[in-house]
Amino acid sequence: MAAVLIAVIAGLAVWNLKPMPAKVVTRTVINLPPGDQLAVPDYPEIALSPDGSQLAYVAIRGNSRQIYLRPMDGFDARAVAGTEGATAPFFSPDGQSLGFFAVGKLKRVSVSGGASQTLGDAAVPGGASWSNRGSIVFGDASGVPLRQVPDTGGVPRRLSPIPNGEGVNLLPDFLPDGETVLLGVGSATEARIGAESVRTGKRRNLLSDAADPKYLTSGHLLFVQGGTLMAVPFDPSRLSMTGTAVRVVENVIENPFTLVAQYTVSANGSLAYVPGGIQRGRRLAWVTRNGMEQALAIPPRAYDSPRISPDGKRVAVSIDGQIWLCDLSRGTLTRFTFDGNANNRPVWTPDGKRIAFYSNKEGILNLFWQLADGSGGLERLISLFKFRSRSLPTGNGWHFKT
Repeated sequence: MAAVLIAVIAGLAVWNLKPMPAKVVTRTVINLPPGDQLAVPDYPEIALSPDGSQLAYVAIRGNSRQIYLRPMDGFDARAVAGTEGATAPFFSPDGQSLGFFAVGKLKRVSVSGGASQTLGDAAVPGGASWSNRGSIVFGDASGVPLRQVPDTGGVPRRLSPIPNGEGVNLLPDFLPDGETVLLGVGSATEARIGAESVRTGKRRNLLSDAADPKYLTSGHLLFVQGGTLMAVPFDPSRLSMTGTAVRVVENVIENPFTLVAQYTVSANGSLAYVPGGIQRGRRLAWVTRNGMEQALAIPPRAYDSPRISPDGKRVAVSIDGQIWLCDLSRGTLTRFTFDGNANNRPVWTPDGKRIAFYSNKEGILNLFWQLADGSGGLERLISLFKFRSRSLPTGNGWHFKT
């Protein structure tokens, strides 16, 4: 990806939106080591410690993906042992531990590295926040509600159900009371920000046409709108805006399909972000064995998990929570699924007559299949969440045997 550097601003001007002593603003750019690549920005991949002294980021080095930790007063980043395959890192309130998602689980590890601890199941990473009361609230992009789990581990408890038609609930961020979280709501066609009490389940809508909220100790709510980081004065006790939103930083990488922006803030007034602007889509392409690429004659979209049919004539691909079929000879796209809002990871049967995929058609993520010509209805094959003793499939960690 084009994301190869991280910009850091300490003492950002937004902190001075309300009367306070003048603060010196310093800016720096962190370049990743040669050969390293910031992870694909479908999920939050950078995090500042609460005191702003350390930056965690997920990078790909060779064939491995891992969390790296860089002290802000140093030059070198080190890999954090126990975070192989990680995504979406976040810090504990004391800055001594890191939470992250990996292999269908929510995990934690010491910043010094070592054996990681599994806290609970998390099929598709949806961001997380660690409260000062010893609990973690995390989202799941498979379409299930926000869940809460003790930071020592246990069975995650679901918060309030997602209202019909609302879409995913992602990217929670605790307010200072430790009982209320900000959250991103909706889909690529309707993104907004809400707040929810983890104790009562009471919810309130706050902002429309906004995504990826974070609260600042200066009394501001940060959010992203069209690749621009915005700030608005905010009263966390009344859950209300108390002023007008202003621009803070433009050209922040934002994925409008996952509602994720690549930025992070610390309690002491530092901001880190990945420049690049809004990421509107991807292209599907053939790649030869010697690395030559030829793009397919279809427009860029939020393509995910493409799978070629056994006869090589069609591609099943997920686009913004639905499965579509691409006719390779005609260069056309035809929608295949219409139920649920989290249909992903398609796989063809060996005879090419059916397509299996994950879907939240019945409220939670399960495995379904359907005839490839679109006739008939979805048939559920298995209830994934009944198998608590086994790791949930991630990516395409399952296949059909002939």
